[in-house]
Amino acid sequence: MMCGNTCGCGHSGCAGNCAWAIKELQGQINKLTQQVTNLESSKITTQTVKVPAHSHSITNAEFTAIPGSQATLTVTRPTKLVAFVSFHSITPSVNTSCDVTSALNGSILTLAGYTDYPWPTGTSINHNNWCNGVSITQEVLQPGCTYNYDIRARIRGGQPSTANGFASLLVLIPL
Repeated sequence: MMCGNTCGCGHSGCAGNCAWAIKELQGQINKLTQQVTNLESSKITTQTVKVPAHSHSITNAEFTAIPGSQATLTVTRPTKLVAFVSFHSITPSVNTSCDVTSALNGSILTLAGYTDYPWPTGTSINHNNWCNGVSITQEVLQPGCTYNYDIRARIRGGQPSTANGFASLLVLIPL
C-alpha cells in the first residue's frame, strides 16, 4: 500500500518507485490472475445440439447416429458431461418401439453405469403411434482429450419408425 511519498519500504522519498513496491504490486497482480483463472475454470458450460432436419426414418435394430446430431467436445480438466436428449417417435404398431440416447466416441452413454443392455437410458416404451421421450446420461471426461458426441436411435421390433424433434443439451461440469 503506497501512501504519500513512501511505498512501505521504510525509505521516505522513494515515491513508490523502489523494487519493494514493484514486488508487492506484482504479488497482487499474481493473486488477482489466479483468482480469475479459478473462476474461469470452475464455470459450468453448456452446449446445445439441435438436429437441423426434423424427421428421421429409423430402420436399424442397432443404435445408429442421427445425421446432424454430431458435436465435438474438448476438455482441459476432468469434467462431468450430463447429456439431456428430447425427442418424439412415431411407430406403426405397439409391437415396435424407437429407442433414443446419447453416444460418445461411438459408445452408448449410460447413467453412471446403472443402465444395462438391452434397456439403455433413453429407451421409449412406445404406446401405439406417438411417444415423447427424454434421455439423461452422464460420463466423466478426462482432460486433454477430444470427444465426439452424437444422438443415436434404433428400433425394437420389425417395422421402421420415425423419430423427430431431436435436441440435446450438454452440460459440462468441471470436477
